[in-house]
Amino acid sequence: MTAAGIDTWGMSWKTMRKRPFSFFFGGGAWSIFFVMPLFLGLLLKAVFDGISDERTARYFWIVIGAYAGVAIARRTIVHFGALLWARFWSVSELILRGGMLRGQVSSGGRHAGRPVEHAGAAMTRFRDDPQDVVRFIDSWVDIAGALAFGGVAIAVMASIDVWLTVVVMLPVAAIALTTRVLGHWVTSAHRRHLEKTSHLTAGLRDVFAAHNTIRLYDRRQDATAEVGRRAAERSKAAIVDHILSDSIRAISLSLTEVAVGIMLLVVASDLRNGAFSVGDLALFTAYLGYISFLPRMTGHLLTRRRQTEVAFD
Repeated sequence: MTAAGIDTWGMSWKTMRKRPFSFFFGGGAWSIFFVMPLFLGLLLKAVFDGISDERTARYFWIVIGAYAGVAIARRTIVHFGALLWARFWSVSELILRGGMLRGQVSSGGRHAGRPVEHAGAAMTRFRDDPQDVVRFIDSWVDIAGALAFGGVAIAVMASIDVWLTVVVMLPVAAIALTTRVLGHWVTSAHRRHLEKTSHLTAGLRDVFAAHNTIRLYDRRQDATAEVGRRAAERSKAAIVDHILSDSIRAISLSLTEVAVGIMLLVVASDLRNGAFSVGDLALFTAYLGYISFLPRMTGHLLTRRRQTEVAFD
């Protein structure tokens, strides 16, 4: 079976169901953490609008107290979620590795797995592939929180200014398109990275296993050169893999800054004539930083899905 024929979503769902309590409660806490900036943005708008309207000191103390309360509650919730999610992460990796080990030691039947090529490949498979699967499941939580926040935030922004909301969302849409274009390259680069890592590990194993023979025939320079060649190949593959993944993150951050710049240019005249308040500007600026999280998490989800296809294969 090739990676293209693997049901990545279904197999990841089966993995998640091994620890549903930790997933739903830990993931739910993280999703709430992502959604709570909705209230922070509204309270920030209330502060700046209150300054413009010359509200009383009591008003500001109430708003600032509410802001501090939401921020503290957000940190408390994420601490609870982190504890549960760390447990889900570690146990899920152990379950996957246990299944892989059972597949290798089974002599036949439905549990028997495809033999690993060599010891170097086994180290890479057992270490890296379960991590890729759990990272993919981890991105589900991120995208759920980002979708919930993004949907409500866009609705709030549109209620203030529909046209401005459409304009600032265009760079955000470009991030998703960029991720889609780079998807195939990410898959190929990650597969090559894993293959070269296995190749290097196998070479090191051979050198250690045959060290007496290497010394007897004085082939130390040849052995060192071969390991160095494999290390260089692995380094090059790792650089390409990380560059492609980091490029998606860098592009998303850059386009977010572009969206903020476009917003400032569009609302300049409205700020002067009072059609767009300082509080509205503060809300848009606060929300844009978090809304950019949605395409970034979409990019992570699509990138990790490609990597998980390789891991499951």
